[in-house]
Amino acid sequence: MKILRMKLDQFIKQQGMTQTQFAKRTGLSVSSISRIINGEREPSLRVMQIIYRASDGKVRPDDFFTD
Repeated sequence: MKILRMKLDQFIKQQGMTQTQFAKRTGLSVSSISRIINGEREPSLRVMQIIYRASDGKVRPDDFFTD
């Protein structure tokens, strides 16, 4: 999950967004985004798809499985 956290965190920062803004973009809670980035939560397939779409494909589902 280290790669995913890094990619998601980097994507959010590169877009000049906050976790709150990205959460609004995805429809997920801020705590869910924060917990994924901090490694406290592994996203479900549905959440992976939501993040993929919200990141315009830059954070891909296969990123979730790379360690």
